[in-house]
Amino acid sequence: MHVDAVRLTPENIPLCAPLWGGRESYGDNELQRVLDGAARLLFQGRARGAIVFEDSRPRAFGVTIRG
Repeated sequence: MHVDAVRLTPENIPLCAPLWGGRESYGDNELQRVLDGAARLLFQGRARGAIVFEDSRPRAFGVTIRG
């Protein structure tokens, strides 16, 4: 087993979709809007995060928003 963590970016945030908390309460369009919003915050430098991979598969992620 190989575990690695990489910086969360606007480009790789779609990999987090299956792991997003409360995902079942979102419709597909709503989840996409949430991901787009998070990508914008990352692009603007107003958020930071990481994705944890196990054997090249996303297993966990975290994101924090700065005020």
